[in-house]
Amino acid sequence: GVFRLRGGLGLYSNPLRADNSIAKVYSLGLGFREDNFFIDLAGQLGRNQTGYTPYTTTSGAVQQVNNDSKTMHYVMTVGFKF
Repeated sequence: GVFRLRGGLGLYSNPLRADNSIAKVYSLGLGFREDNFFIDLAGQLGRNQTGYTPYTTTSGAVQQVNNDSKTMHYVMTVGFKF
């Protein structure tokens, strides 16, 4: 048919050696294709959980910062074949 449906999962590791967290990106798209024309609409949901210690002291508790971030991106692609 002329309609396309796609989904995906992206796993991105942190380049820092001490951090083994993995960011996840989920995507879902719907497309329409003819002989010389196509259009694709997609959404990407990203989730990332990280934690770090900004500083340490000799007395007192360890200060831990935890970040939980979510991002949503919408993408539209239009193309012509010639």
